[in-house]
Amino acid sequence: MLLSIITVAFRNLEGIVKTHASLAHLAQADDISFEWIVVDGGSNDGTREYLENLNGIYNLHFVSEPDNGIYDAMNKGIEMAQGKFALFLNSGDIFHQDAAYFVRKLKVQKDNVVQNPAANGSASAIIAVDHFDHRRCAAGFWRRA
Repeated sequence: MLLSIITVAFRNLEGIVKTHASLAHLAQADDISFEWIVVDGGSNDGTREYLENLNGIYNLHFVSEPDNGIYDAMNKGIEMAQGKFALFLNSGDIFHQDAAYFVRKLKVQKDNVVQNPAANGSASAIIAVDHFDHRRCAAGFWRRA
């Protein structure tokens, strides 16, 4: 099972570095495969250069180009996703140290969503990409603050 971790960013190099570091919590699990997709809105703060220097670590795929806001960036990330499941982990958000536990729950439960694998209080969910109407859901997903 491949998990697509989608990070959207704009002028938040510090947040990208923080999020990247937290992926180690998931990478320690030998039984979980994931890709890290970063959609950057064309930042000029060194974000693109930082991502280029990672040389694909954590199966990194990224695009850095102007977009039409967070929802457009989220939709781009979903379109790039190759995994059966996807998780939005925005720049500056970090994984809980037990993130692998939440991902493993997907293998045993029948639902298409697992809640809260993030550690910093953000409301994250892992969603089944093939069951996700991204144009309808993405707009409401981030307005619940």
